[in-house]
Amino acid sequence: IERTCESCAVSQITRGSFNSKHHQASKIFEEVHLDLVGPIWPSSREGHRYILTFVDSHSRLCSAISLGHTSDQLTYMLDIEAKRIGYYPSVIHSNQGTEFTNRKIFSYCKEHQIKTRTSDPHTPQHNGLAERYNQTILKSLRLTLHNSGMNNRLWNVIAHVISLTLNQIPSHKSKKSPFGLFKNHTLPLNHFHPIGNKVSYLILPEQSFSKIKSKGYLGRLIGYNDELPSFRILSEDGKIIETKHVDFFD
Repeated sequence: IERTCESCAVSQITRGSFNSKHHQASKIFEEVHLDLVGPIWPSSREGHRYILTFVDSHSRLCSAISLGHTSDQLTYMLDIEAKRIGYYPSVIHSNQGTEFTNRKIFSYCKEHQIKTRTSDPHTPQHNGLAERYNQTILKSLRLTLHNSGMNNRLWNVIAHVISLTLNQIPSHKSKKSPFGLFKNHTLPLNHFHPIGNKVSYLILPEQSFSKIKSKGYLGRLIGYNDELPSFRILSEDGKIIETKHVDFFD
């Protein structure tokens, strides 16, 4: 079986897949598209059972947000981005699923003057932008889990990696990546490595080690923290460690 890194898998799957005629908003976070995948089996190690796909209409940035319940995190995520950007979306586009049309969401949108647009939940192509990203994330998730040999219950961590990698690919209309347009900064391409690769890593400052004790630990790359940036490593005892101090065995 030919092994493929997740960045290659995503780029191969997505090139030509988003030839959408959908209206593009004039600025970031003006219009967002939402779709939900799940319930997913098996649940993640943290108990997540759903993926909420968030797509920004202007930049085409997508986020794969893992949820334990369908009502989790949506309003929290919108508040975080509104605080960072300085305003709330004008429009939220979703299907008519109850997770997007309940009283809590309507009240929230009314409070922040957000218009809601819904499509038939049984006709996913009407919410095509988010639906296509969902399909890409799921295909890439299956491929990455298979090629890396990672436990299926780590799907939530790897879904984040896939959306992060996807967001580094410039669209045909812009020389900037979706990540660069939405976040206003970029990640170097050499930050990305195949998921599942063996690594050595440090947790504590080097001064804390004795002269004869091993200075590092072995593990496997499982993901990234794009805000720091740093790496998420699956340790040999099954813990997820975040650190910047990593040597790769690519």
